Amino acid sequence: ASGLSGNSFNKHVGLLSLVFRVLSDDAGIKLNPWDKIARRKHRSAERRELTTEELRRIITTAAEDMRLLYALGIYTGLRLGDCVTLKWPEVDLPQGVIVRIPNKVSSKGKPVRIPISADLAAMLKEARQSAVGEYVLPDLAQWYLAGRGDTISDRIQRHFLNCGIDVHAPGTGKQIKRDALGNAVLTEYGNAVLIDTGKRAVIRCGFHSLRHTFVSLCRQANAPLSVVEAIVGHSNPAMTRHYSHTGDAEAQRAIASLPTIAADTAPGADGATREPLRLPPWARERLSNMTARTWKAVQTELLEAAQ
Repeated sequence: ASGLSGNSFNKHVGLLSLVFRVLSDDAGIKLNPWDKIARRKHRSAERRELTTEELRRIITTAAEDMRLLYALGIYTGLRLGDCVTLKWPEVDLPQGVIVRIPNKVSSKGKPVRIPISADLAAMLKEARQSAVGEYVLPDLAQWYLAGRGDTISDRIQRHFLNCGIDVHAPGTGKQIKRDALGNAVLTEYGNAVLIDTGKRAVIRCGFHSLRHTFVSLCRQANAPLSVVEAIVGHSNPAMTRHYSHTGDAEAQRAIASLPTIAADTAPGADGATREPLRLPPWARERLSNMTARTWKAVQTELLEAAQ
């Protein structure tokens, strides 16, 4: 009656049933009333894959730490939690491989070996030069480990929206306002204008979409299914045995076949390549702290510096 989805309904009932089972002895409960509640049918919303152009837009417009985070998702297929908590000891740049035990319980502590693509290797080498501590993304790792994973997810969704990528299923949540040509309508600060549908948001696009896209790109390059499943992690012993015969060489070929997304140049509207804007640290700081009151002063300062 409250309008919960079937998935949320089942989670609530499952939790209540678990609480009653745990407390049954101490509370003298002989009958768990929640076990009799029938579960509701539901269909999980599938994450859609992203196009190469969308991936390039996400990468080239992202801030430094987020740019590396997106690159890790695109080129490794790791989940968000595994990307933000990746440690430097798990990154073997000389050998060109990442060895990581996924956080997900179903992985059962099995490490995955992911060859590092040329694009990702260049970004990791650059980050390594100024690295402090054991985490590849120390600030994001601190947020995630402090229970602020939702903050990172919200930041990712905002970036996708500002890149003109709808994150909610059509007719749900907040949708991007578009012009007659289908382009996203932006505010004067470059943020996408959103229209609230008033309906419960159904997530269709997020960081996990990068994992789906990674698998699809590998398969499009004719990488063996066993190799792809071994890279992203799996629990099938038969598949693991099969992968032990294919070896790292097959995995390296699969990664090498991925398209260049985090390139130094990106195509412009006229088809020509344009160098990305390289801002000095002081300019980045001014832009990061800019508000509706200070934007004119910041604009004047940047224009004067560019002369």
